[in-house]
Amino acid sequence: MTSEDPFKLEECSTATGGPCGAAFLDAAFIDFIRQKLGRRAESILTDKVIKDLLTLFEVGLKRNFDEETGEDEEFSLGNAGTDPDISLNNGFLLLSK
Repeated sequence: MTSEDPFKLEECSTATGGPCGAAFLDAAFIDFIRQKLGRRAESILTDKVIKDLLTLFEVGLKRNFDEETGEDEEFSLGNAGTDPDISLNNGFLLLSK
């Protein structure tokens, strides 16, 4: 991760298809979300929400990341509510390029 706001990733090695690097990237993504949510993270990030976030991250942003042409990504955080300061709207967190 090269930037938190906006969220920015950069490949630092050649992918081998093994689970090791992906596991670290997944953990860093969840840590990033926890930091964005601050003190509310523990009540919002249930096991189900984390599982759903990682599924969306895996099939969306992580596999299709393109710094030049990528679009903003929106992730569901269940009943997290709204907080314009962190781009959270009706339970959806917007991560901008």
